[in-house]
Amino acid sequence: MSRLTQCAGTAAPLCPLFPRTRVLLAMGLAGSLAWPALLARAQPAVTEQPVVPAPPAKAHPDKQPGKDPVECEATPESLVSKDRLMTFLAALPTKRAAWGSDEHQAGLRETEKLLVAELEKLGYKPVLHDVDWIGGGRDRKEPWHNVIVELPGGELASEIIVVGAHFDAVADGPGADDNGTGASGLLELARVLKDAPMKRTVRLCFFNLEEVGLVGSSRYALELSEDVRAGKQNIVGMVALDMLGYYSGEPDTQVWPKLPIRVKLPTTADFIAVGGLIANQHFSRPLIEGMRAAAPDCKVFAGDILPLAVPDFLRSDHAPFLAMGVPAVLVSDTANFRSPHYHRASDTIETIDQERFFQTVRGLAGGIVAVANAELARQFQPLSPGQPIPEPLPVPPILPDNPDPQSPTAPVPTGPGLGKPPGQTPETPR
Repeated sequence: MSRLTQCAGTAAPLCPLFPRTRVLLAMGLAGSLAWPALLARAQPAVTEQPVVPAPPAKAHPDKQPGKDPVECEATPESLVSKDRLMTFLAALPTKRAAWGSDEHQAGLRETEKLLVAELEKLGYKPVLHDVDWIGGGRDRKEPWHNVIVELPGGELASEIIVVGAHFDAVADGPGADDNGTGASGLLELARVLKDAPMKRTVRLCFFNLEEVGLVGSSRYALELSEDVRAGKQNIVGMVALDMLGYYSGEPDTQVWPKLPIRVKLPTTADFIAVGGLIANQHFSRPLIEGMRAAAPDCKVFAGDILPLAVPDFLRSDHAPFLAMGVPAVLVSDTANFRSPHYHRASDTIETIDQERFFQTVRGLAGGIVAVANAELARQFQPLSPGQPIPEPLPVPPILPDNPDPQSPTAPVPTGPGLGKPPGQTPETPR
């Protein structure tokens, strides 16, 4: 997850493509990136969404009593392999920063080639998307690359869902959680979703140069927006996977950035968060419910309750898609608001909670299939200059006397760190 304050070195600014962002600039939403603050959509205030209970656990197809395993059709989530997740994570170069030494530069090139080789083993024909960028004081004759593959859909094949994760790291750390887990998880999704029946097309994008200002995803979104406006492509949603592997069951291990809503937030770092905007719940809720159904042991926090995109929500590869007007969500362990290893040398594979990482990817496998097959209430329409922003979907009422510990009826945490003892507030990246 990026900590830069500006999108240094992007091939072209996003602002001219999206005139409505000029109004949002005046709101003064200074963020950890210069342009992501443009994306904040003012929406009616909301205090909470009711907790959606997870459906009963599904029996593994190979473990259903009285059935021959051969006769049972495996679901994508049942195919996810913890061993494969950890094997690829261990195979990633620990030095792969674009803004780093020659060894880091070579490691990042090696990572590109490694992803291509692994995807080809799975039967894909990866597309290398050129990303021209000069950074670190070095001239580069060869461009960097995003690596992209696609799963064609069925009856709604013209509607495309982008699922992305960046594979570069910072020079200060080996990047096991940030974002080796996202890249490894996306590669495993490429394997288990390959033959899954999905109505919509799912495009898997391994983004480069996220840590230097979302450069890879910004370049891709910039070019994609031209096709979207010309009616050549219909992007109905985007899911970014950024840091999926750090968890803790201890109390007071989870803190939060300042949010524009009053809501009771969990203070134990034992969940995966799906962050998004209220206006995009028609896209995010099928994903969340699908994750909970596919992996009941995966604790999913429904963070799609933001009335506007606050700065700390705009630090990953979903942000350029929000700039296009595409419904986009971030799936994350919340980075520095939980992990003491964020952008440090201690971000090693030994710190990864293998079981929770595994359960998260299982949930994502089911969630992506669910949203790819869901009846989405509102289709994405690119905004033209002067076009009003659509009204958000109706928000379900708050349930009184909700016994759930995440209920808004509980007192709102106050003080430094929103529930963390004073002196333990995380440093917000600048």
